[in-house]
Amino acid sequence: MDPDDAPSRPDDFLNALVRQDIDSLSVAELDARITVLQGEIARCQLKKIERSATAPAPTTYLDGDVLDLVSALHIWTVQERRPAGSSA
Repeated sequence: MDPDDAPSRPDDFLNALVRQDIDSLSVAELDARITVLQGEIARCQLKKIERSATAPAPTTYLDGDVLDLVSALHIWTVQERRPAGSSA
């Protein structure tokens, strides 16, 4: 890839990756690609966990007493575990 053709943003790299033709790759090349991608997924998941653990709890539900604090933390925990796009 020429430097002029290099994507300018990280999202561009992801778009280029998913558009790449893989029909000509051998089974061994596909296995190697899968291994690298699984490693990257694990790295991203670890970073997400690290950031979640250090993120402050939102204060939108807090009214000042302990019961409200516990309720707010419970709501925040449930929302964090809910799959994207689910409403319940």
